Parts: sequence; structure tokens; C-alpha cells
Amino acid sequence: MAQVCGGTSFDFVALRKHEAAQNFLSRAADIWAASGREALSLDSVIAVILRIFLSEWSEYGGLRQEARTLEQWLPLVGTAREEADALVSPVAPGKVDDVLAQLLVEISFAADLWSLGNPEQPPTAHSLNAVEHILFTHKLTSRPASPKLPTTVRGAWKTRED
Repeated sequence: MAQVCGGTSFDFVALRKHEAAQNFLSRAADIWAASGREALSLDSVIAVILRIFLSEWSEYGGLRQEARTLEQWLPLVGTAREEADALVSPVAPGKVDDVLAQLLVEISFAADLWSLGNPEQPPTAHSLNAVEHILFTHKLTSRPASPKLPTTVRGAWKTRED
């Protein structure tokens, strides 16, 4: 009887996407913390996150980690709406609007807090988990958010501040 050892290619691609998005969002948080809210377009950040999670990635190819920096990602995308329209297969009317609105609320809330000077308040891992939760609940990705982290930054952070 054979045993399967290690992850599948799905796990490898999902992990690469997650790590690329984490690195990208951490850099965006650094920029907002150091230079303020106007230093980086929220729409561009959402567009890159959509490109990372919704585009096809090679299952193999020797890449262990995505090497693109935030500065290299930004010229690759249009607006968040353009990315969503290009990457989301035909879906029920309003689904893309709902996803974009939810992503905007979550990332905007976090960016406002990061622009106060601390790029890890709230933790970027929590913000990314909220993004992954939105994409998964709308059936745009097949990898669920971590059950160990909050699925919304707004709710988790407001609770801590109270």
C-alpha cells in the first residue's frame, strides 16, 4: 500500500500565492506606515491582490517563492475592476461588485490604521486572512482562510480597541 508524502501541487500553488500576497501586503503596509495613506493607491493594492489570487500559476517550474516586489507588481495590473473583470469567469450579476466592495472595506480599514505609523497594527496576516475569506466565500478561490485568524479585520480590531 503506497503512502502519499508531502503536499500536492495544489498545496504548492496555494502556498506560493499566499506567500506572494503576504509579502506584497506587508510591503504596502510599510509604505502606508512610513509615508501616509496617500502614498499608495488602495485600488492598485486590491488589483494586485486579485491578480495574485485569481490568475493561473504554474504548478511546477522550480519557483519556490514569488520574487516580484510591490514595485514590480504594480505596473502589471490595471484597476481592481479591470482585474476582477478579466480574471473572474462569468458569474452572477453583482458578485464582482460585492467582492470589490468587501475587499475595499477590509483593506481600507487596515490601511487607515497602518498609516498611523505601525505596519503591523493590525497584523498583515489578519488582513490577508480577511481577503482570503472574502475570495473563498464568493467561490473565487478553493483555499479557505485560516480558521485560527480573524476573517474580518474590522470586527477583530474594533473588539480589541473596546
